[in-house]
Amino acid sequence: MCHHYKSAKHLPEHFVEEYHLRPDQRTLFDKLADELKDGGAWPLKSVPALRIDDAGELEAFGAEWGLLPRWWKPSDKSPKREKFQRGTFNARSETAATKPTFRDAYKRRRCLVPFVEFHERDHYFGVRRGDEYESLAFAGLWESWQGAEADVLSVTFLTTEPNAEVRSVGHDRMPVLLATPADRRRWLVDGADGADDPLLQPFADGALSIRPK
Repeated sequence: MCHHYKSAKHLPEHFVEEYHLRPDQRTLFDKLADELKDGGAWPLKSVPALRIDDAGELEAFGAEWGLLPRWWKPSDKSPKREKFQRGTFNARSETAATKPTFRDAYKRRRCLVPFVEFHERDHYFGVRRGDEYESLAFAGLWESWQGAEADVLSVTFLTTEPNAEVRSVGHDRMPVLLATPADRRRWLVDGADGADDPLLQPFADGALSIRPK
């Protein structure tokens, strides 16, 4: 399971162009990204993400990494929400559409979580273009939970089987990566058709650069 990644420190220009993002939304994303020290994201941290608003436009928002469904309540097994969220920062793409924790968000509340590198087994993975890493997006889900003391926005992102590079370091899962405008638009607007959908498959073998931590 992916438990660490490096966020895009500024919203990439191609994301802005894809969705004709308003200047205030770009500024908000950059502000949220700047709050992550060195762009590093960990479970329970607030991370920047993108979703479609009620008007059908893309908007930036900050959310805790670790999905908290609307129905969650404290219990003996999970007295604090943070404990629950530590088990929900990833969602398996094969079961997200049916698992109670994720299924409502899978149907209704999807988002993009921009990143430049993700971490597995003491290695970072990303798509390198010359001396820089390209900004891609995780296929994410978001939720809004309302409690007596606080309202919590939260996110998770989907995982799938590993490609050759991730498998080479001994890991059996990798995030679902959305590399093209068509893939990102389809995830947000049209939706994936199921676990066998190409959108939810491993990234192409040989497409990721690897560097030791």
